[in-house]
Amino acid sequence: MVGNRPEHLPGVHMNTSTVRKAAASALAVAALVTVGASAASAEPAEAAKPPRVSLTGSARLHYAAAPRDDVRVSFDTHATYPEWGQNPVPGAVRGTMRISHEFAGHGITGWAEARVDCVVATGGVALVTGDVIRHSDTFAGWEGKRIGFTVVDAGPRDQVGFTGPVDDLGACFGEMPKQSPAPVMVAQQGGFKLKHDLPPVY
Repeated sequence: MVGNRPEHLPGVHMNTSTVRKAAASALAVAALVTVGASAASAEPAEAAKPPRVSLTGSARLHYAAAPRDDVRVSFDTHATYPEWGQNPVPGAVRGTMRISHEFAGHGITGWAEARVDCVVATGGVALVTGDVIRHSDTFAGWEGKRIGFTVVDAGPRDQVGFTGPVDDLGACFGEMPKQSPAPVMVAQQGGFKLKHDLPPVY
């Protein structure tokens, strides 16, 4: 029945402008609800992400005691700090560090690799410690010993301090890092990249 179209029924008549406005309002509300739900679901994931620190890279260092010697260090170290601020101890640590020393004029080269047990940072300075797990015959006395580094990420002139091999060396040089070496060796080639989001601890 052509004469009984819905728009002619009482209480059903709506003009085109009204329909469009209602549809637009509904879409806007739906979009806001979707965005709000997405933001709410994303917040817990962001809050659960612990602070992280990583130190990577390699460099040849200037060794003032024997400038012609070829001394190199490398790092591939990573750690998370789920309780940073209350208990600044890493929750998960992975990676290794390596040092090699070629003694100029002697035809002797020694190297050692350590498994990292701590890497912590503030600003552009990192402290790294670990246990020697592999070494050359030249460094046979390093077996099972502890070594540690202070590293300053200073752009093209990175600096490094080294201590070890020793028997007693706290992770990241202990709660009060009095044993951490001054970074007196300057990178001649290569460099290091320090990344972290550890806030200052007061």
